[in-house]
Amino acid sequence: MSSDALAVRWPEQGVRLRNGQLRAQLTGDRLVLQRHRKAIPAMPRPTARSASARATRPCS
Repeated sequence: MSSDALAVRWPEQGVRLRNGQLRAQLTGDRLVLQRHRKAIPAMPRPTARSASARATRPCS
């Protein structure tokens, strides 16, 4: 089995991943992973609160 552009969303935990990849084979009762590429984090949309917090932080 294979899949491209895998996505995982778990809003309660703040998890948003995209563009994962999986290549696997089912052998009996086992799933054998042949290739797995982790999904990259999707950038969350800035909220008004986080945008204002960034604007008020002093530069180092």
